[in-house]
Amino acid sequence: MMVLDITACFYHIYTHSIAWAVKGKAIAKCSANQNTFENEFDHLMQHSNYNETNGIIVGPEISRIFAEIILQTVDLAIMRQLKEQYGYSLGRDYEIRRYVDDSYVYATSQEILEHIRTAYQEQLAYYKMDINKSKLELHQRPFTTGVSDAKRQVNRMVAEFKERYLKTNDDGRYSKGVSKDMSVFSSFARQFRSITHQFQLNYGELNKYTLTLLLRQIRNELKAGRIPSQGLLTAYAEIAFYIFSLDMHTTASYRLCSILECLIRWAEKNPDKTVGQELVNRYRREAKRVLDIYVAGSSEVNMNLEVLNILITLNRLIDYKLPLGQLELLFAVKVDSGEGFDKLNYFQICTLLYIIENKSEYQAFKDLIEIEVKRRITSLDDLVKSENVHLFFDVMTCPYLKNKVGMEIIKSLTKGSEAKAYQKRAELAKPGRWFFDWDKSHTLASFLVKKEYHSPYE
Repeated sequence: MMVLDITACFYHIYTHSIAWAVKGKAIAKCSANQNTFENEFDHLMQHSNYNETNGIIVGPEISRIFAEIILQTVDLAIMRQLKEQYGYSLGRDYEIRRYVDDSYVYATSQEILEHIRTAYQEQLAYYKMDINKSKLELHQRPFTTGVSDAKRQVNRMVAEFKERYLKTNDDGRYSKGVSKDMSVFSSFARQFRSITHQFQLNYGELNKYTLTLLLRQIRNELKAGRIPSQGLLTAYAEIAFYIFSLDMHTTASYRLCSILECLIRWAEKNPDKTVGQELVNRYRREAKRVLDIYVAGSSEVNMNLEVLNILITLNRLIDYKLPLGQLELLFAVKVDSGEGFDKLNYFQICTLLYIIENKSEYQAFKDLIEIEVKRRITSLDDLVKSENVHLFFDVMTCPYLKNKVGMEIIKSLTKGSEAKAYQKRAELAKPGRWFFDWDKSHTLASFLVKKEYHSPYE
């Protein structure tokens, strides 16, 4: 078996190549100015990416469709080349299973695999793409990898946790309590590290899977209506925060957020209200530790989405607020000098407004955000950028910004009167939501469940 990956696939797709895939390069070049499906699709992808022909935007399903038209043409060309040059037939000599830019190739011999790799390279080159040689993998039967073996070990470890701490008596109560949560956590953490070391894996190759298993386990217990002890809840929290902190990435952050939300709801089943309060205290402590690790290890100015996800979730669950100094450190800004606010991206600005709300202690911080938002959107030319368009609409519905902020932006764009700006802002605010959901009354659990089914293009 051979595993192939296309180097930065979406970023290397040449938009004009859609026409090459549909009609061939020669005909496409002769009909470049005609009103055809492929040319219209080409123009759409350019316009959505600031008129760039090199690369397509990552995320929207329309990009997936665009890429599939090209990649399926590559698939067919590879099959023809293998048939014409070597007489190989799909289903007899080889099989290929492709998901977006990842291909899994099975063949009856090593020689056939090498011919297939060459055919891939040649056909991708026609569309200005290439195989990612650093991700090229070859496997012999039986088809098992270190990752799959390690996942079986993790599965066993989580099952043993259930057997030890989630067994119930006939009355449905847990037969064994967790009195020393840190001891339980330490044991779990040691086993996890041991598994990654045994199979020579990075933590990121297992932490999402481990968090998924823990989430499933917690949901089952919550659904069964069992009453958790304080130690059980805090042990789960400690484990989840730790597993996430070993390799912070977006998908793992959604799993962590779902676990934290489930544990809060599960704690409510315990009539002892101090149990829930201790869980909240643990969240605050562990959140600080995770954020400190992130700041210490990050070299990027723009904070990654995983940390923003944690901040939003904790704000919703426990009204989590950061001291001004920690906010400055985390977002690389300085309130006294105004430094760094011009580097904030759309997601950071929205997250900051969401968590600081109208709290007086953050007023100076929010004033600088308002100034920055108005600076970014002063003319219609500024709305060429998608990030500014998103920001423009979300400013109109943001409940934590004064109405005059939106009015001033509209006046700057339209050069109209204050009365017309007032009317236009009211129209734009009427839907209540454009892109960022400011409404904190919406159920966090349903939002997190939806995110679990979103497959990121990583």
